[in-house]
Amino acid sequence: MVIFRVLVKLITLPMKIPFFSRPATSLVTLLATGLAHGQATPAPLYPPPAATSSVPASTVPSAPAPAPVAPAPATVIPTVPPATAAATATADAAAPTPQRDTLGVSDIKVLPALLTEARRNGTSSALERVAQSLDSQLIAALGSTRKFQLVGRSDLDVILKEQSLSNSGTVDDASAVKMFKLAGATYILTVSIDNFQDRTETATFSALGEQAQRRKVTLSCIAKIYSAQSGKLLESANIQLDQTDARNDPNYIASAGSNWADKLLVDLARTASEKIAQSVTDSLYPAKVVAKTDKQITLNRGEGTGIAVGQTWIIYNVGKELIDPDTGLSLGREEVAIGKAKITSVTPRTALAELTEDRGVAPLNTARQTDQ
Repeated sequence: MVIFRVLVKLITLPMKIPFFSRPATSLVTLLATGLAHGQATPAPLYPPPAATSSVPASTVPSAPAPAPVAPAPATVIPTVPPATAAATATADAAAPTPQRDTLGVSDIKVLPALLTEARRNGTSSALERVAQSLDSQLIAALGSTRKFQLVGRSDLDVILKEQSLSNSGTVDDASAVKMFKLAGATYILTVSIDNFQDRTETATFSALGEQAQRRKVTLSCIAKIYSAQSGKLLESANIQLDQTDARNDPNYIASAGSNWADKLLVDLARTASEKIAQSVTDSLYPAKVVAKTDKQITLNRGEGTGIAVGQTWIIYNVGKELIDPDTGLSLGREEVAIGKAKITSVTPRTALAELTEDRGVAPLNTARQTDQ
């Protein structure tokens, strides 16, 4: 019986200790709290028994307040300081940009003898219409090449006026070079019309048994490119066009009873301006291969430069400079044909072509259109 009582006391003893009187979750909570506060050792699981003292309660020093808990460090996203951002923007603004050469375009000139003949033949009005249309359309055609910064005659007049320089009367090539040099031009283009014919012919259509009048207009222009710095002639080209249309074509009749519409003359001027722009561009900046993938090449020629689907272009490798032994002047560079390509598509800035012959075609090779 005594042994039985001892066993009962031993079994019931732990229940009287405060540690075992706490809920089970209390231990986990205290441990988690101690670790979260960064303590090296866990806090006591239960407070020690209060010590008896004769000192009045008011004189007993209070326990120090717990140290503030530092919040968990937040994720910091690095940002560019304002000064650095400003410096980056300044560097981007100061980055060099491609500079295009400035091309001065003089007024279209009509040779005095040709103008006198046109007045005698009654075609002076048509000649003046072509000259005026060519004057405006040439600027547009040159702008489409995206190779030059353009300075037109109208711009030149403003510049010369600001510089208190007179500009009156007919301007020849030599004076045009001087004036455009003042405007900061690198090259100068002058165009003169040296031949113009406007006549009516009678066409007979045997199969239909009918006759119709048709108008045939012939235009010839001489384009010259000068260096603004030296005044030397760099290149010249002769542009010749023939355009013929039946009088009863509705596209060229303005209204019933009218003689001839201006559309034929405007179309003639547009074709001439495109050919002149192409000639100038090819002389100063020959077309080049900018990319090659298998048999497909890309040329740096786009819409408005005379390139069209179906054309055949010859690819050349440029060699050493050729010097005229008599004059010592440069004749250009040696060009060796290394391939042939056919234009398959044209975009605003480039053209795609398929190589039909390839003997080492590579980017930066020169390309020229063939007459075949």
